[in-house]
Amino acid sequence: MLPVPDAIGTRGTALPDEVVERAASRLRLTAAVTLGVSFVRVLIGFLSESTEVFGSARESHLKLVFFAIGGVFAAILLAVSYARLPPRRFLLFGQVFFIVLVALVGATETTAEWGEHPFARGIPMPVAVLLVVPVVVPMPPRRYLIVALLAIATNPIVMLAVPPLVGHAPPSTLIVLLQLIPLVMAAFVAYLTAHVIYRMGRDLGRAQKMGRYQLVAPLGKGGMGEVWRAKHGMLAREAAVKLIRRDRGERGSDEALKRLEHEARVEPEAPSLHAKTPVPPELDAVILKCLAKRREDRPPDAEALATALKAVPLATPWTRERALAWWASHGAGPGAEASSKAAAIADTRVADRGLSVGCDSR
Repeated sequence: MLPVPDAIGTRGTALPDEVVERAASRLRLTAAVTLGVSFVRVLIGFLSESTEVFGSARESHLKLVFFAIGGVFAAILLAVSYARLPPRRFLLFGQVFFIVLVALVGATETTAEWGEHPFARGIPMPVAVLLVVPVVVPMPPRRYLIVALLAIATNPIVMLAVPPLVGHAPPSTLIVLLQLIPLVMAAFVAYLTAHVIYRMGRDLGRAQKMGRYQLVAPLGKGGMGEVWRAKHGMLAREAAVKLIRRDRGERGSDEALKRLEHEARVEPEAPSLHAKTPVPPELDAVILKCLAKRREDRPPDAEALATALKAVPLATPWTRERALAWWASHGAGPGAEASSKAAAIADTRVADRGLSVGCDSR
């Protein structure tokens, strides 16, 4: 199976997954807003008593058609986004969507009769779309130039094709050419924006690159350093990467390395060995199963974990009040704020020992 071209970069220069996912969310929001605006505009047109609220009858009807087409494309884009399509492929559809959007916005402006002055209507609305594209969908600058040029090329077509549909004469060649000036200027400014945004995304990706591992999100931190969730470049599963603090490595690199290797290989100890209060052996077993080195030894999902926890015998039910009291008794003071501080202290200690704070079945 041939690889699909990357929507926002080539192999080795692509943006990190975190940036891509955020761009996909922005594109989804843009499609939803476009769909909402189109729906409201078409609804107003149908409910209006006068067909000439937004121009002559033919102009109004044609504008409704253009808004309806934009709504259909936005709905298709939203449907594609929820079809479990990878974010990078989804952004490819987004680039096509913006080209169509520039054409439709320009078409709605050309339904009215053109005068002799090319800028009597003000700045063309497609300018705003061209400026927004690199912010919503980050892409290589060269890729943006292609998208922008294709979008700008639709403007002369709609300027010449739409007016005859409503009984108006098409604008002169001079007006068509002059109308391209603000579009080209907007594309140049957006090209610079695309260059800055894309470079910042790549810098973030390089900063999060550790050998063959790509850092995804922090899991915890402690006295020795931080633990990050990471993805391996060749493996399909995720991993945990521990970063040792610079001062720790400089003062005793051998000791820090030995401790790190020990944490990676040693089996975790039962919580009851360090707890001040008795821990049921059944709870010990559940916790150790969550901390198992091999994935197949851990609970397969949250439902299995919940079933195992329900089977743990307790002298009295574990309530929220008991939980707050427990956290307060471990050095954080009473109240919800104290509970959060105690949880942060506990997470720091757990991360310092190289343990996972949750039960992950991946």
